Amino acid sequence: VLGIMYQMKGEDFYPGFMEHFIRMLGIYPVGSVVQVETGDIGVVSSANQGKPTKPKVLILQNSEQKPIQPREIDTSVEGSPLVIRCLTEGESPIDPGKALNVK
Repeated sequence: VLGIMYQMKGEDFYPGFMEHFIRMLGIYPVGSVVQVETGDIGVVSSANQGKPTKPKVLILQNSEQKPIQPREIDTSVEGSPLVIRCLTEGESPIDPGKALNVK
């Protein structure tokens, strides 16, 4: 969706709006279920306004999709695995709201 909106910048949105929107929201919004380079799966727990492609992720499953002790990683820290993709609802049984204790 962000890609489509980005293509519309300058036509349907004021110049600079999309860049500001992405900095605010991040490429990976909080609650997105993502996979990192190691194959581990987690939920984006915090966006990074300075580096929108490098959020904090609460890792909940290993690369075999087995539950593990939750741990948070900051993908903006050098040496940390990067997010490689968002998972669709059917690809993981993780409930983002439950994982982040959203009521």
